[in-house]
Amino acid sequence: MGAISDDRAEAFSRIVELHRAGDHVAAIAGYQQLLEDDPGFHDARLNLGAACLATGRHDEAEAAYRTILAADPKHAGAHYNFGNLCRDWGQQKQAEQHYLAALHAEPLNIRTMVNLGQLFIDTGRLEEARRLLAKATRHAPGNPAVWNALAIAHMNADRLSAAASCFRRALAINPASAGAWTNLGSCYRMSGQLDEAVTCHSNALARQPENAKAWTNLGVTQVDFNAIDTALESYNRALSINPKSTAALFNRGIAHLLTGNLRQGFDDYRVRWQRPDIPALPDGAPFWEGEDLKGRRLLLFSEQGFGDTLQFVRYAPLLRARGAEVILHCQQALVRLLTTAPGISAAIPRNDPPPPHDLRAALLELPRLMETSLDSIPFADGYLPRPAAVAPPADRRLRVGIVWAGSPSHKNDSRRSCKLTEMFCLFDIPGIDLFSLQFGKAAGALGSAEQALVRNAVSGCTDFLDTAKVVCNLDLVITVDTSVAHLAGALGIRVWVMLPHAPDWRWMLERNDSPWYRTMRLYRQANPTEGWEPVIQQIRHDLSGLADSHNAAVR
Repeated sequence: MGAISDDRAEAFSRIVELHRAGDHVAAIAGYQQLLEDDPGFHDARLNLGAACLATGRHDEAEAAYRTILAADPKHAGAHYNFGNLCRDWGQQKQAEQHYLAALHAEPLNIRTMVNLGQLFIDTGRLEEARRLLAKATRHAPGNPAVWNALAIAHMNADRLSAAASCFRRALAINPASAGAWTNLGSCYRMSGQLDEAVTCHSNALARQPENAKAWTNLGVTQVDFNAIDTALESYNRALSINPKSTAALFNRGIAHLLTGNLRQGFDDYRVRWQRPDIPALPDGAPFWEGEDLKGRRLLLFSEQGFGDTLQFVRYAPLLRARGAEVILHCQQALVRLLTTAPGISAAIPRNDPPPPHDLRAALLELPRLMETSLDSIPFADGYLPRPAAVAPPADRRLRVGIVWAGSPSHKNDSRRSCKLTEMFCLFDIPGIDLFSLQFGKAAGALGSAEQALVRNAVSGCTDFLDTAKVVCNLDLVITVDTSVAHLAGALGIRVWVMLPHAPDWRWMLERNDSPWYRTMRLYRQANPTEGWEPVIQQIRHDLSGLADSHNAAVR
């Protein structure tokens, strides 16, 4: 762009002031007038794109950026703004290309580095984000946005101490930053410092009362205290500020599910597909929304963990009763077990392409679609056929399986798992035989000394059908919140589940039974700092009584 006249520069400044004041319609008209006189006025066109974006005129914004780039392919501002537009549209690959082009033109542009770093975080490329944002802090150590973004990269990589240090660095530069305060609060929550988390979120709201993110984060921490009514107030306040807040809707759904309000909870829970940490749904057949299924082929697909698939496959017989042919698209390790599940015509590994089908539904949508309430949960007595297994002797001792840890990659694993050593007090109970059902790295905790007391029952298991055969030879399973709990409940085997103070939504609050599984008993931590010892001591007491009763009966 060449030099512009003083009159045009003055007119541009007046329009920019309108733009900054939020009068986007007037600003758009002004930029368009300038561009009629000078189509090569790139600054005006760049701002036109931003104003169009602010008013929801996304196609016009895209056209503005494309016009600039057609004339100047290395225009850093156009690439940056186009990258932001693509990111808003979920076009992550295209956004990255534009950010990289912007950085090629301006290698040390801090705002571009920050947004590209945030894109890397959104796509799970945490080490790339850390390197880029650490470089940005070296070039702009006084920029709080850079420290905040680097902190988020650390937090997502579970480097909580480093994250908290970076958030505090951002706040030292700008103590009024509500965003940095609430982010620090989320970091404290993840490390179990709940009181400190509440203080940080409150600090954020004191500085910016209309911050929807801070209200949502405060609600999440209140749920950790099991203060559900207060959390719902926080989520509703967030939604009054931003009715489209995915985080507030999702977490409000979780809170309703914790109270047993399944219909409202699953209705809000639908918003999960808009979350960046949930893979987008691929294109395919229409989604089933409750219409007639007679003569239709319905594809049910798993969307989360093994336990979720096991819990919600219970709906297949009800769909079959409505006339559907039900095909299950699920994890490879569940295929052999669920091939014979009631209502399932075929189970196919989800890495394989599904067969042709008329409709599809995610498993966790079925409670909503079937209008499930606590009183209408189907097949709570068990719904999976028990595989053939070698029957133990009739006069044998009580046979108990134990699981002490879930997958370490689970976001709440530090809360839900315990150490094998914490279960040692169960090993000397008279009249029981203990069997390990532990998989993964945690199984290595079973050393030679422990193996003399606890037999590894799953060393030869290759999938859930093999594990089911083992479970069906047991009288009781004692486990933390893992897929084995769902497997036992689905098979109708007695199972005792150890729960952290703030449990997963499906276990609700303040009850020791589960409406999802009648053979299940829940053992809960009484407060966030209690740990597992009181829970396991209660289990020891109850297990001793059960062993006495069992052994008296088989004498």
